[in-house]
Amino acid sequence: MSNPSDLRLDGEEQSREDNATAYAARIMEGGGYTAGPANKHLKTRTAPVVDNAILDTILGVLSSVSKALCSAVMTLALLVSQAFGSGGEISASAAPIRALFHRAQAYLMGFGTDDVSVRLLDAGGLGLKGSASYTSLLGSLVRTHYALTKRLLLDQLAPADTVPIGPMAYEHCRTSFMEDVVEAFFLRQDGKQTNLVILNAGFNSTFYRFELPETVRCFEMDTEAILQEKRRVLDAAGVDYSHVTFIPYDAQSETWSDILLGTGISSGFERARATCILWAGGSMRMTPEGVEAALTQCRGLAIGSIIAFDFFGHWALKSAEVAKYLDEEKPCTFGVDESGVHVVVKNAQLYILDLVKPEDIARRYLPTHADGSTLGLMGDFGGFCVAGRAV
Repeated sequence: MSNPSDLRLDGEEQSREDNATAYAARIMEGGGYTAGPANKHLKTRTAPVVDNAILDTILGVLSSVSKALCSAVMTLALLVSQAFGSGGEISASAAPIRALFHRAQAYLMGFGTDDVSVRLLDAGGLGLKGSASYTSLLGSLVRTHYALTKRLLLDQLAPADTVPIGPMAYEHCRTSFMEDVVEAFFLRQDGKQTNLVILNAGFNSTFYRFELPETVRCFEMDTEAILQEKRRVLDAAGVDYSHVTFIPYDAQSETWSDILLGTGISSGFERARATCILWAGGSMRMTPEGVEAALTQCRGLAIGSIIAFDFFGHWALKSAEVAKYLDEEKPCTFGVDESGVHVVVKNAQLYILDLVKPEDIARRYLPTHADGSTLGLMGDFGGFCVAGRAV
């Protein structure tokens, strides 16, 4: 991999470029940036939900009946909720609450890792479709369906012919991948002073679950409204956030590096430290130029800095049905295949240090059925990527 063709390098710069290319190639040849943590957790994450093939087949048939009943109950409950306005203290946008809900249910069903999400959802009075009571009922249906059938209800209800991912399987896999990124980053930095930054943080609970070393500084960036709501929810759940710095940031109108190197510097961000940036659910909501610009900003960070992000394929572009399914007001504006990701990262003058394909993501993070198929819906959606400054 080399820099864009219009970038001229002198001898010293060319030497650094060659070293960086070789470094990135070694990481990819070794299985990628997250290979170590992923392999360590593989067996516990992907244990079969049912070992007996005959029993699993029977449960699959039962799931069709349960799915129909649950769907009818959900429709009726939503109509009642909307008619009587039975809600909770809700002011955050839909997408962060939706992600929080899916992580909480995955944990309660036994294969998720985010225990804090349960506390935030329960204590915060947050709700899907504007109703905390509807959300509580939906959670009960999802967990009961899983207990009876070992299937993910909301993934089964997803329009698989249009959207190749189920909401619960996807959120669980993305959360697990980002956890592996953080763990791999700490292993590679080996006790050095570092920064951890979460863009579009929403109700992400990474900083409240990991045992973070004293050498790391934590920053969460999102809109002022969401950050205010998050602090309220954290307070209600009794979760300590004194080690986290919240920085208001609007991805649609501001550049994250300008804010981080402005407000962030005054709040303790140190540019000389290697930085790990988690950017989940952000790329598909930006233009291709915006994604490239967001990645390019990593060039201003210290050597060893990385940015981890998920991306969708072309299927997600300009589809009102996809937007509705993702609880977005507008269709996705960024979608690329694997070769397209390579081009975008190359144009940003970064190096791909990990690129995990959907089939590998499913095998890495999802429990399996007796026939070897993975739990939930995880089709060819795009992928997960880690890019960064190599040397």
